[in-house]
Amino acid sequence: MDVEVYYDGQRREAIPYSALPALRLFCQEQGFQLQWDPEAKRVDLGSGLKGKVFMLIAGGMDDDTGLEYEVLSRTASFLRDVGAKPVLLERGDESSGDSDAALRFSAKELPSLDESRLILFQGDDERRRRLLHHVFHEMKESGIPCQIRISKRAKTSVLLPIQWHVPSGLEGAKRSKLAEQIAISLVSGILRDVHEGQGISPISYLLPHLLQTFFGQVQKLEEWETKDQKEQQEQQVHQPALVEAVAEVHQEEKEEKQIIERPILPTEVKMPTPIATEQRIEAEVYFDYTLMHHETENRPYLLIGSLIVKNTGTEALYNPVVCLRVNPIEGIKLGGQILPPNMVETLGVQGQGGAKGWKYMEDDWFEQAKERGEYWIAPIQPMIIPPKMSEAFQNFQISFFQQEERTTITVEGIVMVNDQQLHFPANNRIAVSF
Repeated sequence: MDVEVYYDGQRREAIPYSALPALRLFCQEQGFQLQWDPEAKRVDLGSGLKGKVFMLIAGGMDDDTGLEYEVLSRTASFLRDVGAKPVLLERGDESSGDSDAALRFSAKELPSLDESRLILFQGDDERRRRLLHHVFHEMKESGIPCQIRISKRAKTSVLLPIQWHVPSGLEGAKRSKLAEQIAISLVSGILRDVHEGQGISPISYLLPHLLQTFFGQVQKLEEWETKDQKEQQEQQVHQPALVEAVAEVHQEEKEEKQIIERPILPTEVKMPTPIATEQRIEAEVYFDYTLMHHETENRPYLLIGSLIVKNTGTEALYNPVVCLRVNPIEGIKLGGQILPPNMVETLGVQGQGGAKGWKYMEDDWFEQAKERGEYWIAPIQPMIIPPKMSEAFQNFQISFFQQEERTTITVEGIVMVNDQQLHFPANNRIAVSF
């Protein structure tokens, strides 16, 4: 018995009934939405972003440019094509509603500006911080000038305000090209946020023809039948030549039997030398971070970073332990979603296997940090990093105030794996000079 598989209402393939449990597990892991109809023996698949709502609000800084609507309409189109539900709101509407992400985009022409730039406004809400970090990362990757500032109002709102400052007199074609680049980077940041925050893989919302491009298509049964028939016809055409070849082989075998061969001793037989597979335990460790500073005095600098561990060897790495070493020790505070060991069960984010995330390794972590300037952090659940895969200690926060002249604040990282038997220092370090 076969099961019919539909994607967005269109029939795609039929699979054996016995493959249904494996398909369900695959869809859960990759983020596909799956509905099983046991009466009709039918599976309906949908984009992993189906039902995800993204609020796109026009800021209304300048009514004459039309740029904000151009950017937001392109952004909405990209999101709609991957199965999400973008909601374009009227000017000045500050409500983010029950959405998976929300941003307010505004554009303004400035006569004194030499090149366009984007301003992202940081607030206190954790979801907003995370979305800002991902959008900022995508803008940097695209080469779009981008700055981060502290929001003066609605700091606790989940809504992320973005301003686009454009030089006056920028020609239409160049403005349109910039609007397209910004829209692509905005959507990339939103999708990265959904992927890392909700675990929805990009495979689950790639368009079907793109999936076919990347993973190919299995030949249909009738194509295989046609191929078999063609091979049979070719064998019939060459049948006389085949009979002659077989006769020659029989004659050679008959002649070989008449030859008396010397027996081969076991010591004369050369066995093939097995090729040894080189086993390597290697990792690449590096920081990715963003530094933010409020223009007003008596406000601390805020550094939001991630420490990425990429397995570049042939063997799995397990249970990474992160050590962050700060200098100077005084006046630097580490924050983020890191829990003391005794609070894991009560405050940890609960998953199917229990609490997940990161924790300090010792109960007296604060005293150790004050004494040595070292923060030791480990994953709450056992973690394995297969070869060619990466894991990240994400979104840690380091805050500090203005320092004296010629002072440099540094953050160094080291990762220990396999019960701390191996260690890999970070390829780069964080340094802020005054």
